[in-house]
Amino acid sequence: MDSLGDAYGFVIAYPDGTNGGGLFASDWNGGACCGSAARDNVDDVGFISALVTEIGRNLPVDPNRIYIAGFSSGAIMAYHAACKLAPMIAGIAVVSGSLKDDNCAPGRAVPLIAVQGTDDTEVPYDDIALTQPPLAVTGIAAQLPPSVQFWVAKDGCDGATVNQQSPNVVLTSFSSCTGARVVLYTIEGGWHEWPTLNSDAPLSELSASNVIVQYFESQSHPEQ
Repeated sequence: MDSLGDAYGFVIAYPDGTNGGGLFASDWNGGACCGSAARDNVDDVGFISALVTEIGRNLPVDPNRIYIAGFSSGAIMAYHAACKLAPMIAGIAVVSGSLKDDNCAPGRAVPLIAVQGTDDTEVPYDDIALTQPPLAVTGIAAQLPPSVQFWVAKDGCDGATVNQQSPNVVLTSFSSCTGARVVLYTIEGGWHEWPTLNSDAPLSELSASNVIVQYFESQSHPEQ
């Protein structure tokens, strides 16, 4: 994201989660996940909120343009933050993540861009969402990952369209969302990894960082 931050003029923060004994401090308490952060009931919602406040005190950050992106446990945390911190977030991006908050009741609609591989064995494409959609999801939307279905219903999205972006990348978007826009990039045969143009195929067909930044650029805070 560094080069994209320079190009688009945004600030990037890379917070560490809890180190559960692995190589990286990557455990986040995303509700019912993940690792030592969830077992020890770490207040990662409070941590993210405090981090946003602290950065805003020291840098000229637009409070209406705060976004959260994450991968795997970090993606689960992005969903959880959207559930609990919706008024302060202008959008989230999740790569290989699912909704592990069993009481997700965001204070307002939250824009979502999701990237998910169909062959992900760590966070399966059809991994269950712990909060059910507030309304029934039908048609094309009913074939999407359950966590995306939740936000499709919550954000009042309708009119799903499917576009083949490349041989193995499919973009599902919606022509109408009363609350906030939802888009999903499905990578056929994709596994548990952040897609880049330098990845092995089929992940090499998508730069997750680029599409996420472009999506965030297109969003504005709903209250503006």
